[in-house]
Amino acid sequence: MGFFKLFRRTKAVKASKDVGGSKKEQQCVNASETMCESQASMYSVRIGNKEIIEAYMAAKNRHAPVEELLSYYTSEDAKANFDDHGSMTACQLVLEIRKLYEGFENILFTYESIEEVRPGEVLVEHLVVTGTHTADLRVMDFPVIPATNRHVVLDPERLWFTLKDGKIHRMEVTALGNLTGPPGLYVSVGGKLEMPKEN
Repeated sequence: MGFFKLFRRTKAVKASKDVGGSKKEQQCVNASETMCESQASMYSVRIGNKEIIEAYMAAKNRHAPVEELLSYYTSEDAKANFDDHGSMTACQLVLEIRKLYEGFENILFTYESIEEVRPGEVLVEHLVVTGTHTADLRVMDFPVIPATNRHVVLDPERLWFTLKDGKIHRMEVTALGNLTGPPGLYVSVGGKLEMPKEN
């Protein structure tokens, strides 16, 4: 089963019962949801499509806040599609990226090239994620992995962005190896992609 199919199933399980959690964690979730709903237009970018994606990647590399990353998308419901046929909304994706910042304080998203291959479509070639696991890593609803201090270099990915009116409307992600994205980071530091058991 693909990682993002697990994402949808674990969210369904979580929604079907009361799930505990610290008051602080719930406040963070509530605050993030509020930002996704109300602050997506705070950071407007009015430049060419290639430059927009370059700016988006730069924002990810300086660990920009949730609302700034989300502002690059047409809406919080813009789609990120993955080659295991799973998908996430822009809001879900940005919140997962924030978790990666917490677990990998020096995480970087490097790439070989960014090109607008046709009007409104931008290709990012050979994206590679690197970082050192220095704090608790939380990926979806899987068990937390404490810091291991492992330096991780993931397999490359290809990103295809479709833009509308200067915003990301859709992102297609193609893995060029076995260890990519949040699941790749999770497995690289000792995690197992198994469905959490119901209590």
